[in-house]
Amino acid sequence: MKKPSMDFLRKSHYDKGALIYSEQESAIAIYFIKTGKVNEGIHTVQGKRISSIYGVGDFFGEGCLTHNLRNSYAIALEPVELIWSLRGHFEYFIGNNPSVSKRFYKALVSKIAEERPKTLKLEDARRRFEIMLIHYAWQNFPDVDKDIDVTFKNEFFSQLIGSGVHTVVSQLQNLVKEGLLAKIGENKNRRILIPELEALVEDSGLTLWDKELFMLIQKNYHEFTDTFIGRY
Repeated sequence: MKKPSMDFLRKSHYDKGALIYSEQESAIAIYFIKTGKVNEGIHTVQGKRISSIYGVGDFFGEGCLTHNLRNSYAIALEPVELIWSLRGHFEYFIGNNPSVSKRFYKALVSKIAEERPKTLKLEDARRRFEIMLIHYAWQNFPDVDKDIDVTFKNEFFSQLIGSGVHTVVSQLQNLVKEGLLAKIGENKNRRILIPELEALVEDSGLTLWDKELFMLIQKNYHEFTDTFIGRY
């Protein structure tokens, strides 16, 4: 069976710190990350920033499919190479390729499910913080249960969980005192060590089923993005 043409895709490079798009500008394209990392974020009505960090194999900017103006901004965290499509071309391609369309909606649902802890008001900042750490561990160290080493920056986790830096520091100190986390290094070189991932998962209220669901979400998500990144 002949593969559908991907001639509508384009490629762009952005240096570290470059603005890819800003809030309230025209939303005209969807992006797929071939190399590098991107920070996409929003400003809440309370003046806080909630961010998502995307890496190789991720997509972002899909809000262009439902809105004419951006409600978020996107910045290159490091040099990035992006594969992108104009909204009209992407909609035409999806509409004429049912199998890709099905993967897209699965990936979109998966992305929404993964983003929920950042945008919904969960019980407290502690649980949001724990869930972010657990998701990081599951995604990057799926077969490791002990002594998981995580690079840590207060500002990074502050944006992810939608709380102030002082809240992140407070939650970190509490979890360290309880033995659920350990600190290695100081200041810019600080890292978090998760001694026993199972203990952190239990304290957060998550279960093994949540891990299975999370891994399924990751699988559906990347099956879709590979359709575009792998073809360019």
